[in-house]
Formats: sequence, C-alpha cells, structure tokens
Amino acid sequence: MKTLLSGIAVLILLTGCFASKDASDEDLDIKSDKKPTSEKKISYDDLTKPTKIEIPQDAVTNWQSFFKSPPTSAQKNLLEQKLKKWSDNDTPEGLLARARSETAVGQHGSAEISFRKALRLNSENHEAMLELAGLYLKKGEISTTFELLAQVREVTTTSEDISKAFIFKYRYVLSLAYLARGEREKGHNILSALIGEVKDFAPAYTALASSYIELDRLNVAEFVMKRAADRIKDNASVFNLLGYIHQRGRQGDAARRWFDKALVVDPNYAPALVNRGNLYAQQFELSHAEKDLLAALSADPSSSDAMVSLGVVQKRQGNITGARASLSKAVEMNPNNAFARFNLAVLMAKELKQPTDAIRLFNEVIQTSGATRELTNMAKTYMADLQRDQISTN
Repeated sequence: MKTLLSGIAVLILLTGCFASKDASDEDLDIKSDKKPTSEKKISYDDLTKPTKIEIPQDAVTNWQSFFKSPPTSAQKNLLEQKLKKWSDNDTPEGLLARARSETAVGQHGSAEISFRKALRLNSENHEAMLELAGLYLKKGEISTTFELLAQVREVTTTSEDISKAFIFKYRYVLSLAYLARGEREKGHNILSALIGEVKDFAPAYTALASSYIELDRLNVAEFVMKRAADRIKDNASVFNLLGYIHQRGRQGDAARRWFDKALVVDPNYAPALVNRGNLYAQQFELSHAEKDLLAALSADPSSSDAMVSLGVVQKRQGNITGARASLSKAVEMNPNNAFARFNLAVLMAKELKQPTDAIRLFNEVIQTSGATRELTNMAKTYMADLQRDQISTN
C-alpha cells in the first residue's frame, strides 16, 4: 500500500532493548492463561475484547499521537530547532517525548536511540514499547513488530495503570501488524470491532478499505468508505481514499471530485495532493501535477511518495537532472520505498545510460520488503535484459 496509505495513521517508531523471543499467535490472541496479580490490573482478555470508550481529544489532535498527520514544514522547522536544544534526556518521560519529536521530523535513527534509552531507564514503559513496535511496522520488519507487541502484552498483564485508550491503540497496531503479515482475517476482525466501538474512528475504516483495495475488491472498499463518510463528516482521509478507489476503478472525474473535497476540508492534506497530482500526471496535465506535488512536499516534507511522483513528472517534462535528484532523495527518505528505487533504476537504465547502477538498484528492489510481486517481477525482467546487453557488448 503506497500513496493510498499516506492518508492512514500507520504508526512510526523503532527497536528496543528486549531479548529476542518468538511471538506466537497464541501469545497475541484473545485468551491468556496468565492471571493478573491484582484485581485492578488488566488481563490480556481486556486487550482484545470490545470496550466502549471515547478516544481522548489529545489523541486525535496532538501531532505526537498515533492518529495525526505529520507536522507541516513550519512545525517541522520549530521541532528541529527544539531538538537541537533538548535538555530533558534523563527521564523516561523526557526521552519518550524526544523520541516522538524525532519521529515526527523523520529522524528515525535518533528516535531509536531515544526509545532505547527510555526503555533502559524503565523497561516496562508500555507507551515506548508500543511506539517502538509501530516504527518496526512502518519499516516492514514484521517479526520484530510482533516480538515487541508480545512484550507490550506481557507488561499490560502485570501493570495497574494501563488505560482503555492505550488498549485501543494496542489493538489498532496489532490489526495493522496482522495485515502486514498477510493474516487479513485477524486484522479485519480487530478493525471491525474497533469501528463497532468508536464509529467515527477514521484510521480503522481506511486501514480496512486499503486491505480490500490490495485484494482488488474495490466494491467492498467503497462500501466501507461510504459507511465512513456517512458517520464521519468532512474528513479529508475518508474523501481521499474514496478518490483513490475511483482512480483505481478508472473513474478519473469522480476521483478528482473526491480529492477536491478532501482538499476543501484540509488544503494541506498531503495524501490528497499526491493522489490528485498523480491523477493529473496520468492525464498529462504535468504543470498541475507538479504544482500539487510541490504543495504536498511543503505540507509534508517527509512524504517519499510525493518525492517519487515528482521525480516521475520531472522525467516526463524532460527534466532528467531534477528527476534524478528527486528520486534519489526519495530513496534516501525511505529506503523501503521500492517504487522510488524502481523508478530511479529505470531512469539510470534508459535516460542516463548507466546500466551497472541500474542493475544494482533493480536488485535492491527485489530485496526490498515493501516491493509488490508485480514490481519485483518487473525489476527482474529489466535486470535480466540489462545483464544480457552487457554480456553481448563485452
């Protein structure tokens, strides 16, 4: 899931100081034989059973939370300045806040260090564990994600201060991890339960619909998102995904109307700007496409999807130097973005006539965890053709 998932609150954080252990399905499933040592403590049954709650307002509006879009360019600059002067590095709370800020501005390596320090100071910091699992989830390191989720589960069964909001977040992360591991039924069941409990929880709708899009079940995805639109008024992520569904269904006019609606709600909503830019590019309206993609990067400088699309548009405009710079930057921003490597490899092979570099990049695409089967097969075909050409030339 690429650009469509830009509008979904997928969690982002990194690895900790835990001993490696196998996280079996039984470890993470509904039932647990372990009994809490206090009636006030939450059993693992509570981690997956339906719980009627309200998501705290700060969990929706705070950019540090799981459910908020990335900071704008202005916010990012302020955060980067704040991080340079950060002084609270001696407490788990201060390190967790620092890690969240580092994550928000895309400093994931630094965030990993901060999370590790926080966990060394407090090995049962469940918030740090969960957000660490989220970063591995984004990186596509699914086995480590499940190891960390198992650690979270273990801590929550022995702690007295686990909130219902945290349990809700845990279940959401678990659902995304199941989807990433290909266990769609488990992921769908949890997401459906979350929607049943909090009917206006947009990330669950978009994650569920995106899973159906990956299965090419566009009718089901559209049904899910129209239900979301009925329950959640004027939500940019909902309108954006409805636009993407219509775009996939080759209904360009309808898709543009949905993207326009998303951008009326939030003119700086980067995923809709990227998707509308891609639609413009498909229709050869390259100047409009470039404008939207530059606006997306202004709104979310960490959007590798926007950078890839900009590179493709620049290539079509004949700006090969700009295309190379944009695609190289996209790879740097997100090494797991297989589409960035693939497009850079094609540019190297065709426009820049650098087959050796192109072969290396195609090989990296094949090894990238985020590469789809179709993209992997295309990379193999390109690589074989280039290698054959090199042999015949020599």
